[in-house]
Amino acid sequence: MLQTLLNLKNNGTLKQLVLSGLMSQKVFNYIEIYLWIDARAKTTGKSLNTIITDAEIAFGVCRRTVWNALRVMKEMEEG
Repeated sequence: MLQTLLNLKNNGTLKQLVLSGLMSQKVFNYIEIYLWIDARAKTTGKSLNTIITDAEIAFGVCRRTVWNALRVMKEMEEG
């Protein structure tokens, strides 16, 4: 399911679905947060907690939102 969302994001369809109101902005935000954290985890030596804190600041959201984004995207990735 995650790969399908990423394909939709990459070809611009996800943005159109969000703009037309057919899909929640939250899905788009969660994907962005997930990809940002994944990239930082792979390229920096920072701990996950530090990356989470950085994500809070970068996206202007609370810690709970970042954790929810990770949880939801991991569930999509697994299943």
